[in-house]
Amino acid sequence: MNAAETTAEAAQQQSQSEDQQGQWSTTPPTSGHYLTNAYFPEGADGAGHWGVGLDTPDKTVGFATNDGVPKFLRAILLAIGAPLPGAIHDDSMVNQTGVQRFYRPLTDAQFDAAQSAMNNRASHSGLYSLYFRNCALWDQSVDHAAGVSGVPHIVAFPMVLRLWYPQQ
Repeated sequence: MNAAETTAEAAQQQSQSEDQQGQWSTTPPTSGHYLTNAYFPEGADGAGHWGVGLDTPDKTVGFATNDGVPKFLRAILLAIGAPLPGAIHDDSMVNQTGVQRFYRPLTDAQFDAAQSAMNNRASHSGLYSLYFRNCALWDQSVDHAAGVSGVPHIVAFPMVLRLWYPQQ
C-alpha cells in the first residue's frame, strides 16, 4: 500500500469514527468514553427532568434548585420564573418511572471538555430558573462543551428537548 492509499484509508476510518460518534444510542457503548443523557418524564413533579453522566450507564446528575427553600414556596417562585439558588444533584433521588437514557461515544478530548463543564457548574452552581437556567439547558451546555452536534441550544423545556433523541 502506498502513502496515498494509506492516507485515504486513514481518512475513511476517521470519517467512519466521526459518523459513529455522531449518533445517539439507547444502549451504552462497550468501550471508550461516552456521554449519558437521561430524561426522567416524572421528575420535577411531572414537568420532566434531564441529567447527564460520563462513562456510566445509569448514574447521572442534574441541575435543580437547592433544597433550602420549602417545597410549597419553591413551587410558587418557580412558576413565576423567580431565580432560586441552584445546585448539582445526584439523579438517584429523581422519580425513576419511565426514565429514558441516551448514549453518545466521546473522544478523550470531548470527555475532558464535558468533565470540565460539569465540574465548573458543580463548583459555581449559581441561580436556577425554570425558564432560563434549568436542567434541560444545563444538559445541553455539557453536550455543547463536548462538541456534540445536533443538540439544540435554547430548548428550555424538558419534554420538548426529548424530541431531539431517538424514540424508544
